[in-house]
Amino acid sequence: MKVVVDALPPEGRTVRATLEDAWLFEAARRSIEAKPRALSCDLKVSKQPVDRDSGRPQDRDPRFLVGGSLSVTWKQACHRCVRSLRMTMEGPVALTYVRGTLPDSDEVELEAGDLDLGWFDGGSLDLADVVSEQLALWLPDRVVCGDARAERTDTADDGACALHQHDGGPDLSRQTPFSGLANWKPPQ
Repeated sequence: MKVVVDALPPEGRTVRATLEDAWLFEAARRSIEAKPRALSCDLKVSKQPVDRDSGRPQDRDPRFLVGGSLSVTWKQACHRCVRSLRMTMEGPVALTYVRGTLPDSDEVELEAGDLDLGWFDGGSLDLADVVSEQLALWLPDRVVCGDARAERTDTADDGACALHQHDGGPDLSRQTPFSGLANWKPPQ
């Protein structure tokens, strides 16, 4: 879903979407790497507020603000015990974008406010990219049963989240043509 930023009304543009909207479904699936089970967003794209004295945007390059809310639910396995979990992430969206591309030079001077900027090309902002970025910012490095956003799908299994015991694997002590190299050290 692309929003044409050149034709934004002063009040901005609001976009609401659910699981049935293909663009939102694909954006979420790409970020969470799973099929979303429940999904909704209510996003508003607006131009940066204007300076009251001059009536112009506060910067030379106008910034576009994307605010609102986003919610997604999906199933995933625990990274520790491999039990099935229902993950839910929801919260506010507050991202800022600038039209253009990143500078080509290797050294770029950035101010503190520039670290939270996103960039887009052309005259339209793709909300699928916005949703993917927000979900990527929320995703944890790994998911385990005790996470606040995780809920076990099998409520009858209330055991502790722990690594499964295994048999130790295959016997690796067998003599091979390379077993003589096990304790080899290079000459000094």
